[in-house]
Amino acid sequence: MNFNANDQICQAEAKQLIATFSDQDITAPVLFSHDKALLNKYFNELKLYYRVAINHRMYLLHLKDNQIRMIRYFKDRYHLQ
Repeated sequence: MNFNANDQICQAEAKQLIATFSDQDITAPVLFSHDKALLNKYFNELKLYYRVAINHRMYLLHLKDNQIRMIRYFKDRYHLQ
């Protein structure tokens, strides 16, 4: 991806995505290549990264829940503060 185009899509002061924008707002090409096979590979890798990140997040939330339950158990069992 062309990060110059990404900067143009984001508002400079807020660094948030612009809700609506026209083709005139973005002067840089968004992608460096129009090769469909290369773009497909890129988006497949991006989707895989997304799935891995979601799974890691879910695993971390599961660990957090286990830790909370363990802390409660030891507080109740040994009357800890």
